[in-house]
Amino acid sequence: MQEKERKNLEALYYFMCLINKNPSTFAELIGVSKQAVYKWFAKDDMKLSSFIEVFEKFRMEVSFIIVPPESNIVFEGFPYFEDTDASDKRLSFLKRAMTGHTYNEVANGIGCSEPTIEYWFRVDDCTISKTRAIATFLGYDLHIKVTSIDDGGPKNPFSFRVSYLAE
Repeated sequence: MQEKERKNLEALYYFMCLINKNPSTFAELIGVSKQAVYKWFAKDDMKLSSFIEVFEKFRMEVSFIIVPPESNIVFEGFPYFEDTDASDKRLSFLKRAMTGHTYNEVANGIGCSEPTIEYWFRVDDCTISKTRAIATFLGYDLHIKVTSIDDGGPKNPFSFRVSYLAE
């Protein structure tokens, strides 16, 4: 695979290297086509649900965290961890971060339509790049935290910051 800058899938690429797999052998290991893995890396993007599903196969949990700059406030999204309210959705962290902003305002800010944003919240899924775009539009940074789970509970966390300065 050609080396290139990875923004959205840095955690996935790092993990794949950590377990010494190339895209083809990684695809076989996680039960998807090698074309799917190559497509994810070519686009540097995938759905949050797919990203979470890949890491769950290795007994790992994923958190998407939005951090407002120069603030100690953290909006953390839990993909249905046991210690969260069962009504907590995958995109609830994003909805909390959008407090004070309308769907239309956010849609215009990231170059999509209001119905598209409404759809993402209805199906409780969107891509990492769109999550990042919303965070950036709101003036926040997006962090992706992956934590391995062993019989003794969460261990060996590794975390990746996915954030950008306005271009």
